[in-house]
Parts: sequence; C-alpha cells; structure tokens
Amino acid sequence: MDIAKYETQSDNENQIFTFISNGIYDTIKVIKYQSIESQLTLANGSKFEIFNLGFGDKINGEFDFDDSINSNNGDAYKVFNTVLHSIPLFFSKNLGSCLIVSGSDIRRTRLYNMYVTRNYETLTHDYAFYGIKRNILAEFVNGQLYNSIVIVPKN
Repeated sequence: MDIAKYETQSDNENQIFTFISNGIYDTIKVIKYQSIESQLTLANGSKFEIFNLGFGDKINGEFDFDDSINSNNGDAYKVFNTVLHSIPLFFSKNLGSCLIVSGSDIRRTRLYNMYVTRNYETLTHDYAFYGIKRNILAEFVNGQLYNSIVIVPKN
C-alpha cells in the first residue's frame, strides 16, 4: 500500500526534517527530534536516551517552528504520514534512543493515541509502546488516552 507523504530533507543525524505542505499556501514544516537530556530505564535494565518529537510550521530562525498553528491546507493526513515516516529514519541513526510524543493540544494528543491504537498489532513488530498519564509510565493499553506516548525500538 502506497501511503501519501511529502518528500523530506534531513540533517545528517536524522534529527531535523523539513518539507513543504502544498495547499492553499505552500507552508514549510519542521520535524525536530530534541534530546531532553534524560534516560528511560526499563524493567529489564535497558537504558534509552529520550528524545521529544516536535513538529510544526516553520517560523523565525532556521529550524524554529510553532506547533500550535493549524495551516488548514487540506493535507492533514499527508502531513501526518510524513511525520510518521520520519520516525524509523530517526531511529536508524539514533540507536539507543526512544521518543516521547505529546500533542500540543487535546485534539492532537487524541490523534496520536488513536493512530497507535488502530495500528498497534503492526507497529509492535518493531516498537514497544508506553503511555504516560498523571506522570506515571505504564505499558500502552489500547483504548486508553495518554498525555504522552513513549516509543521504544525493539532492535
């Protein structure tokens, strides 16, 4: 199945991606994986450097973005698929890392939760998922709404 997504440009570490959302206005989007200078230690003793997945419309500066803007370009699914496509690319060059994903508002948070819930069986071949609710980390349970989702590669 061919999923519509935009072509991206990335830095050498696959930590910053840019692409152009085509619609009413051509809008430059930025996907930025930022280290939060903390580690996640799982029950089995595995340790991971934690990165935050940030995303939004490019604003001032080379890779500054605003994650609260709603561009209304009519391409939300294509943009969302582009962001999702960057995740395995990030992990390919950032071994020993995990991601924390949170929406900038409740609508976006629900979108991330629904995506993982709907695609859980397929995604768990390559990733383990955890949810954060009330500052407590627990294994992801389908149908639960989490404030943040933590993605840990299985390889």
